[in-house]
Amino acid sequence: MSTDAQEISADRRRYEFKKVIEELTDYEGSGTQLVTIYIPPDKQVSDVVAHITQEHSEASNIKSKQTRTNVQDALKSIKDRLRYYETYPPDNGIVLFSGAVNTGGGRTNMVTRVLESPPEPVQSFRYHCDSDFLTGPLEDMLADKGLFGLIVLDRREANVGWLKGKRIEAVKSASSLVPGKQRKGGQSAQRFARLRLEAIDNFYQEVAGMANDLFVPRRHEMDGVLVGGPSPTKDEFLDGDYLHHELRDLVVGKFDVSYTDESGLNDLVDSAQDVLADQEVMKDKSQMEEFFKKLHGGEEATYGFEPTRENLIMGSVDRLLLSEDLRSDVVVFECSNGHEEFEIVDRRHDDPAHTCNKCGDPAEKIEREDVIEHLMNIAEQRGTQTKFISTDFEKGEQLYNAFGGIAGILRYETGIWVALTSEFLLDKPVDDSNRWVGGVPTLGCSTSIECDYSTRATDIHSVLFQASPRLCSIGQVSGWLQDIPHPSSVIVCSQIRFHTSHHLRWVHIDNWDLLSLFMWSVMILREITVRVSQIERDDTT
Repeated sequence: MSTDAQEISADRRRYEFKKVIEELTDYEGSGTQLVTIYIPPDKQVSDVVAHITQEHSEASNIKSKQTRTNVQDALKSIKDRLRYYETYPPDNGIVLFSGAVNTGGGRTNMVTRVLESPPEPVQSFRYHCDSDFLTGPLEDMLADKGLFGLIVLDRREANVGWLKGKRIEAVKSASSLVPGKQRKGGQSAQRFARLRLEAIDNFYQEVAGMANDLFVPRRHEMDGVLVGGPSPTKDEFLDGDYLHHELRDLVVGKFDVSYTDESGLNDLVDSAQDVLADQEVMKDKSQMEEFFKKLHGGEEATYGFEPTRENLIMGSVDRLLLSEDLRSDVVVFECSNGHEEFEIVDRRHDDPAHTCNKCGDPAEKIEREDVIEHLMNIAEQRGTQTKFISTDFEKGEQLYNAFGGIAGILRYETGIWVALTSEFLLDKPVDDSNRWVGGVPTLGCSTSIECDYSTRATDIHSVLFQASPRLCSIGQVSGWLQDIPHPSSVIVCSQIRFHTSHHLRWVHIDNWDLLSLFMWSVMILREITVRVSQIERDDTT
């Protein structure tokens, strides 16, 4: 198996484990009737079966009949599952969960889960019976690896924190009382300089005290310490032997950073890319930086479920980027005319009612699946790598909030990379006349709209109406827009340009902070298109 294939397999297995753990964490039992068993790889299955037989016998002493029955049923279920294994469990061991979980209304449902070959070897045999399943050891296995201490300082302030896997955590801060340099000479100049050096020394000792208190207790777990700040300051701090001697040995680099507040910790991590090259956070940042570069500079990027799925099917996606926080299902609908459409829904919600956007007929659900599983299955068939991106840094959070947690870096341009998908747009190009085709309004092929303003985001309404005069004649649209949530804060922009040619495409936004504004306007356009097409159908009827 190739390295890439192994990595895909590992990423998928990690995601599947994480999903099962989240499911198990939500379960709750009435009393101590949920059984968890951790079996290390060197533990003989026959010994585990003997232990379960003994526990089953002892469970007969439980006073509550319901709890006694549920515990014994859970143990029997686990024992039955162990019959499928021979002398020893699979590599890295096995974890079994079984018990009667509450389903509401005083009812319960027997649940049994078997997790083979967890990400890391199970360290010891463990039998646990409680009102919750024991998932802590598995969660520790899935936790991001890598622990670095972070220190940023100048002579005005300092911040100390952690880099834990992909997460940057600011913990302690301090401000100095160091006076500025004396600009005039005089009798007290030497005394002032001496007092200033004493204040600097006291501040360095205070910063070192914060770092020592935070890092020394975990020094044996740490992979290193990173120090950042202006050149003279960080050098004086490290050369002055202020840090605990064991922490000095862990310093893996010192870096120039412009800021020493909490944002300076992020700058420090960015500056230490070479040192942190093998850390997950840098891998994620590198993926997202490439995605934004491709998206801003051309069309070798895609985002949103429909465009990304279309590109995956074409085999044009080099890397599929999925947010680690994405928890949604994709529901596949089909109408009587054979039109297949997709809808993304929260995993906790029921199947929605759906009307075909192409013909207006009611559509029936034919399948519901985890959206990540759905996309990963296509990716594996097309030889596409899947990368899970953390939300613990700014661009990772943008992937989840602004792009719906789904994006892709393409091998070549395809023209399918837009947030508005074909179900809301035309299936064939049109001219520049802003005309209607098939009951769906268009913005006109090859039309550009530029807007320079520094007002509230609500003024985007006027921009949208400029895009299609046909919409202005429908008074109901204005009322609908009032019901759509929008940003209320003042947003300053230099230029927004929309371009349409069969698909609506984002050509250019000078200020990347306007990403949320753009996504909001796309939401309005989707709503307008659906509502207006409904009016056309009603008028025709």
